[in-house]
Amino acid sequence: MRNMKLLAVMVAVLGLAFTVQAADYKVGAGQAYATVQAGLNAALGNASGTHTVTIMDSAVYDEYIMVNSGVGSTGVSITVAPDAGQTPTIYGARFNGGKANITFDGLIVDGNLRTGGSRQAYLLYMRYGKDGTTNTFRNLTVKGTGSQRSGVIYTVGTGGSFVMEGNTFEADSVSVQSKGIKSGYSSGDNDAMGSIVIKNNTFSGSDLYGVDADTWKAGKGPITVNNNIFNGMANAGIYRRDAEALTTLTIENNTFYKCGGPTSYLDGAILFRDSTTTFGPTVLDNLIVGDGAAVYEGLNAYTTAITDIDADYNGFSNLSDGANKVLYASGWKTLAELNAYASAGNNILNDTDPFVDAANGDFRLTASSWANNAASDGEFIGALAPVPEPATMALLAIGGVGVLLRRRRR
Repeated sequence: MRNMKLLAVMVAVLGLAFTVQAADYKVGAGQAYATVQAGLNAALGNASGTHTVTIMDSAVYDEYIMVNSGVGSTGVSITVAPDAGQTPTIYGARFNGGKANITFDGLIVDGNLRTGGSRQAYLLYMRYGKDGTTNTFRNLTVKGTGSQRSGVIYTVGTGGSFVMEGNTFEADSVSVQSKGIKSGYSSGDNDAMGSIVIKNNTFSGSDLYGVDADTWKAGKGPITVNNNIFNGMANAGIYRRDAEALTTLTIENNTFYKCGGPTSYLDGAILFRDSTTTFGPTVLDNLIVGDGAAVYEGLNAYTTAITDIDADYNGFSNLSDGANKVLYASGWKTLAELNAYASAGNNILNDTDPFVDAANGDFRLTASSWANNAASDGEFIGALAPVPEPATMALLAIGGVGVLLRRRRR
């Protein structure tokens, strides 16, 4: 018995010896690391484990954080985030083929810091994600004005996956150059690209597009764009153009307000410009709304065969100055024509304003909105849940339950 106990103790000690303890690399004035890059480089020196780089103040770090090719280990996960109550600012970040799983969470990314000829064109850049890695931009606030607007994301992938979640792109922060989230793949890239997830983000006031997927190609994916808000995208909220089919593209539960226009057939809340006949995206439970006064368009198939698009349970409202251009497919089509192509034929057209206060950015559904209970699963369409009825609010208050601005979770 004594020998068994001794053996158990030895095994436990050996196990601890080979366990890499989680480390926190603190950044800021008076901290171990003066720059975010230095803290991240130190964390990347680990062979395994889950680590953090904590920014301890709200300073402006005029840094473009780089994770270069071959750096780090696949067994390492690192989160770069501020300490509680702090709001630090960086100039940008770039994943350039590193091996570790890295998340940037809760930072301000300011395009106004991008001055001078040596500055990077893309503020948030994920390039050549290595097999098995997942890189994430989460809860960032992206700023920019004038010529210093932030090029958002450019992805050229191999085997890694990419997540962009919960970020806010302020008005005028999305660059014409990068067209929002621009995802592309060069010739010769590995066709085993991991998944791309773009969810719970808010895009406001882009010159062109919110998500520009103009070269997402065959063999990549799955790609999911869901629960985002697109507010005032001048040409399109989501733009996809390529001559190759995708593995999976799902556009689901997004809210589009005043996107596409004024009159071009190359506009729309969602614009597909594909010559392939085997494209096959799913467009489900989205809410596409204009203001009833100007020309805003719905789903634009352009050169894509509409029979290759499964578009159903979407809601359309106040589009195209009363003309309600819900679908462009070799000419403008009516709602009935769109439903004739849909698997269930449950797309909706209703010109009653569904929102609490869209003009001031409140895209929650009213308690009586026609978009409530209209989704494929019987819930709401669009990104945000409806405001509860007054009686329900009172019950929640009595029960001590907070009423949150809630997005659907999928």
